[in-house]
Amino acid sequence: MSLSSRPEIKSALVPQFNDFPPDIRLIVWEYCISLPRVVVLTHEPIKTPVNSVDDIWAFRSQTPVPDILFVNRESYHIATRFYEHTFINGYREGTHTLAETWFDFKRDILYLPQQHIAAELSGFLSSLPQSAHGNQDIGGFDRVENLALPIRWLPNFPRTSDGDMHKPLTRLLGTFGGVKKSLFYSWSRSATPLYRE
Repeated sequence: MSLSSRPEIKSALVPQFNDFPPDIRLIVWEYCISLPRVVVLTHEPIKTPVNSVDDIWAFRSQTPVPDILFVNRESYHIATRFYEHTFINGYREGTHTLAETWFDFKRDILYLPQQHIAAELSGFLSSLPQSAHGNQDIGGFDRVENLALPIRWLPNFPRTSDGDMHKPLTRLLGTFGGVKKSLFYSWSRSATPLYRE
């Protein structure tokens, strides 16, 4: 899995593709679904509203969007069985931003490189309004199954007054209620990721 930009893809014209039976085309489109990706999510200011001193912040990702979403309607229909637009920012009046990140909750790995996201995420998400059914809408974060965090955070991770980081770390991981695998990366060339399933 790479954080770099997507490789150059050569176009192959197959004019007879539309003549294939739908079942065969379905198999081809499913085969074209990307391998699991590392989706790097950052939290950045996008604008300052008029008559306000506070910026509007958005969750953004520079991770390339899977090409299959843009081939045609049929490929889009298949791809959206796997990928969803997710990670919205909230609903406070004047601050709602759209979900901008395509993510496969079962296979993709969400990587949060910025420490301030981890430090503030659970508090931010808990402030989002309840849905009409009384459930908390936390923008898809609770459905992430694979989460990666930089290990360099741990010495500086927020701690309780007695110096314990167990509660803040538990609170952060609890925000991601669906996590099945968490990875802590050191990002040195010789290091391997540390897993916890």
